[in-house]
Amino acid sequence: MLPVNSLLREVRLALVLVVTATALVAHAQSPSPAPSNDLFPAALFEPLPRPVAPKSDLAIVFWYEWRAPLRSVQYRVYDRRKGEYTPAVDAWLKQLRKQYPDYEAYIRYVDVGKGDVDTVVRNTVEQEREELRAAVV
Repeated sequence: MLPVNSLLREVRLALVLVVTATALVAHAQSPSPAPSNDLFPAALFEPLPRPVAPKSDLAIVFWYEWRAPLRSVQYRVYDRRKGEYTPAVDAWLKQLRKQYPDYEAYIRYVDVGKGDVDTVVRNTVEQEREELRAAVV
């Protein structure tokens, strides 16, 4: 039979071994950070911030059918200063994109400044039509 001191020493040693083994297993199972990689930095995989609509006077919503963009382009002007642009517009855009995959829809935010609203809208719409014309050709 072993003396009590020797028995206590073996129990302590066994306890130390169990704790060490448990720590090693836990460390091996925990996810470690990916090694440094210049080609794919860690920041590349971080979630993107949610886009924020810029502060602007007007929001002009454009939509058109992919097959005939020049013929089908339409727009609607919302004066953000008057509160015309509401979450319902965003909901409509989501619904359009989901239910009508043949259509493209996007928003242009425009500052009027000291200019005339009608002139700014007319210039913005013409610029968008020119961009569509250039893309189609």
